[in-house]
Amino acid sequence: MASLERKVDFVEARRRVEVCRDHPATVRARAFATYVGLFDFVDDDGVVRRSLDDLTGHFEMNRNSWGRYCDVLIEAGLLERLERQGRHFPVRLLIPS
Repeated sequence: MASLERKVDFVEARRRVEVCRDHPATVRARAFATYVGLFDFVDDDGVVRRSLDDLTGHFEMNRNSWGRYCDVLIEAGLLERLERQGRHFPVRLLIPS
């Protein structure tokens, strides 16, 4: 959603990911790219409600990588996992302040 994207300080988001030094630089970079890419799927509530297969297929990654990137984004305060809904594992994108 374009209106949500306009509210995001992507420089601050990137900084938050980069301080997650327990993860390799390549993982941090891919996690940040995933965060940016998730805006293509976000609804009006800032939630991505797509199946895991849809997301991993779109981002050309496996489930383990998806989980790892989500962990980095959660640690960075940019993502929260929501309660599973059938085949969907919704996540909410958080906006850095």
